[in-house]
Amino acid sequence: MWPEAAPGPAMPMRMAALFKAVDEALFHLWDPIGVAEMAAADAVRDEYCGYVAAVVAALQQSMDAQALAAYLDMLAREQMSIEGRHISKKSQVTANALLDYYHHWQA
Repeated sequence: MWPEAAPGPAMPMRMAALFKAVDEALFHLWDPIGVAEMAAADAVRDEYCGYVAAVVAALQQSMDAQALAAYLDMLAREQMSIEGRHISKKSQVTANALLDYYHHWQA
């Protein structure tokens, strides 16, 4: 489901929870393609899993909300050829939610 830095038997449960939260945020909040709203959303549930490890790394590098939103915008634009005001808004909302979760997760 996730790339090489993914949760597995050797990954602590706490870190696995962070990966899961990032995955959920990317799928339910960011979702630039709109797959979460599709009737067969379960069939494409792994659509954004390839970005989870990189987003976790960005959080661990203390990326701020603006930089994280810009990173998500870049992923949508360069990896999916999607851009626009609605994507930037979703990226900002997602970045804020991820940072809020991450700060609570660190505490």
